[in-house]
Amino acid sequence: MRPLLLTAIAILTAGSLHAQLYEGGIGYGTGYAGTPQGIPSQYQGSSSSKNPSFIGMFHYNISDLWQVGGSIDGAKWVRTGNWNSIGGSITPATYTIADPALSFCARFNRIFPFYSEVNPEMIKSYLYIGASVGMVFTSNDGQQNISSDGHVNYDLENGKGYTIGVQGGYVYYFRKHLGLYAEVAPRYANITTSDARDNHSLESFHLTYYSLTIGVRYRFKYYY
Repeated sequence: MRPLLLTAIAILTAGSLHAQLYEGGIGYGTGYAGTPQGIPSQYQGSSSSKNPSFIGMFHYNISDLWQVGGSIDGAKWVRTGNWNSIGGSITPATYTIADPALSFCARFNRIFPFYSEVNPEMIKSYLYIGASVGMVFTSNDGQQNISSDGHVNYDLENGKGYTIGVQGGYVYYFRKHLGLYAEVAPRYANITTSDARDNHSLESFHLTYYSLTIGVRYRFKYYY
C-alpha cells in the first residue's frame, strides 16, 4: 500500500510541477471613467475624457487552465461637462475625480491555451477571462479654480473603497520567457471620500471604469 501511495503522490507532484510557472507583466494604455453616481449632477460631468492607465501584475499558474495572482492598477479619472454658475451662466468644466486612482486587486483567470508546434507541452499563447476584487484609493487635491478663459476645473477630495470587475485578454510568447499581451478590464468602484463640500453631498459615489492596456509578460520559471 505504501509504495502505491508514494507512486500516486509522485505522479500528482510531477503533474503539478509540469504546469507550474510564474508570470509577471507591465502594461500601459487608456481608460474611461463612467458617470459617478450618488453625487449631484453638477459635479458628474457629461462625458469621459480619454485617460491614461497602467498596470503591474504577477500570476501563478495553478495548471495550464487556471491562473491566480494580483495586480496594481493606476488610472486618471477625468470627465468634462458644463458648470452652472449661480448667476445662470454655463461654462465648460473639467471634473477630476481621481489623479490617480490606485487599485490593489486579487485576480483569478481561466486560461484557454495554444501549444507550441515544436514543443507540444509548452504554451505558446493563450486567451484568458477572469475576475478581480480589491481595494481602490483615489488621490486628489480638492481644489476648484477658474482659468483665464472662464474654464472651471473642479477636483474631488481623496477617497477609498472597493472595486470588483472582470478582465479578458490575449498573451503571445515570441520567446520562451518573453511575450506580449493586450487586456481589457471593465470594473465597478464604490468610493467614500473626505469631501465635506456642498453639505457633504460629495462624500460617497460609485462608478464603472474601463481600461485597455498592452504590454509585456515574462515567465520566470519552467519545469519542462
